[in-house]
Amino acid sequence: MSRQPCPFDHLTPRELDALRLVILGLSAKEIAGRLGIGWRTVDKHIESIKLKLRARNRSHMVGLALAAGLVEPGSFATMTFEATAAATMKQHPSSQPLRVA
Repeated sequence: MSRQPCPFDHLTPRELDALRLVILGLSAKEIAGRLGIGWRTVDKHIESIKLKLRARNRSHMVGLALAAGLVEPGSFATMTFEATAAATMKQHPSSQPLRVA
């Protein structure tokens, strides 16, 4: 029995690098600095990723990565997100966390 093709299989190594940094919440300029490329190149990578994954936006890209098992609960990306959320709550105590019914 053959494995179903995964849309992430079609991403280039550089697009995967960019996606990993998007998952961490970095901006295009921050990603550009980490990868040593221009921010416009990063934007092109992100647009290419969105097309290949049929994602509507960055959040949808991250959700697809989570659903595909590319990011595991408890991973660095999840811990970074949780730390960012906690810091936001400290800075803006009136903010309420999202509740899922």
